[in-house]
Amino acid sequence: MAPEKRKEIKILSIDGGGIRGVIPAMFLASVEEKLNGKNIYEYFDIICGTNAGVIVALSASAGIKMNLLIELYKENRKEIFRKGFLRKIKNIFCHNSLYNSKVLYEKLANIFEDKKISDLKTKILIPSSIVNTRQTKILKTPHTVVYPNKETFFADKEYMLRDVALATSAAPFFFTPHKIENYYYWDGGLWANNPTICGLIEAKRLDKDVKVKILSLGTGYYKLNVLNRSLECFSRIKTLFNPKFD
Repeated sequence: MAPEKRKEIKILSIDGGGIRGVIPAMFLASVEEKLNGKNIYEYFDIICGTNAGVIVALSASAGIKMNLLIELYKENRKEIFRKGFLRKIKNIFCHNSLYNSKVLYEKLANIFEDKKISDLKTKILIPSSIVNTRQTKILKTPHTVVYPNKETFFADKEYMLRDVALATSAAPFFFTPHKIENYYYWDGGLWANNPTICGLIEAKRLDKDVKVKILSLGTGYYKLNVLNRSLECFSRIKTLFNPKFD
């Protein structure tokens, strides 16, 4: 297969940021209103997302309207990110994390249903981290030929979107690692919270001479909460001595 040749490659990159992932979703929703019925994915060749950004990225690539995603954030944020000191203490001891991953997984299943990576409508890159092997991993659509004139095996295309979303949303100590086949995955934000460079490298693998245009969406900044930081540190220590997986 010959490398793809085109004048330019347009990349949409969405940062991680937990519940603040609603910020790029709201921005893209405002853009959608001006597209006369067209979808976000029609304007980009590659979409990248990390942590909460992956939920937005997968939704955009699957043709799911951003307004539906925003409603999900509004309706379920309190259930996913349960507040309260006693509840967080309970989660740390029962699930080894501040929040219950099973609740988030159920909500992701409602969004993506039975869709797989192979069902996506544009190229996508999802940074993640493999707990078992301590390696980085990029989950993606089957679009890159690593060795010219040879077929490349792409197992990722059969992964369910809900699993992919949780695999890179499972921030350590906030959620437990998520298992896909024989591997446990943690947050891609451990090494690529802004996945822009991943998209740029991929574009150059497709065509090293291509012109690249990037729209990178962030999620604001985090205001430190002393109580949350203390619970997080305690959870990290407990996880090191007593690892537990869902």
